[in-house]
Amino acid sequence: GYRNAFQQYSQFLQSSFPSINVEGDVYPPPASRVLLSRFINTFKLALIGLLVSGFAERLLDGFNLGRPSIYLWANENKITACMIIFFLLNSLEQQLLSTGAFEVTLNGINVWSKLNSGRLPSADELQQIIQQQYSFKSI
Repeated sequence: GYRNAFQQYSQFLQSSFPSINVEGDVYPPPASRVLLSRFINTFKLALIGLLVSGFAERLLDGFNLGRPSIYLWANENKITACMIIFFLLNSLEQQLLSTGAFEVTLNGINVWSKLNSGRLPSADELQQIIQQQYSFKSI
């Protein structure tokens, strides 16, 4: 993903500009997405717990809801159902926590933002931007 892209760009920039200090970090997602991700995690674990413990069946009986076909399938295939629940909801959690940020700063100045541009720069484009920053610095 973006970590590999960062490492490739970092190596490229260090070979082109040996004096440059390249740092990268995880860009945090908005608090609302973190909260939603935590809710999904709790829901995922509760759903798996209900299915494995058999408590879901008692809940359905208590509310006179009958047995939906998806529940019947999940009850007969508990291991498969638990794996599907886990992996699908885990994937959703990861998507919520991934920002896809690729931010490049030079001497405290943001020279590239994937969040603003919506794309990664080409290696030549990034090299040209940094070259311009160095020429402005020397003026």
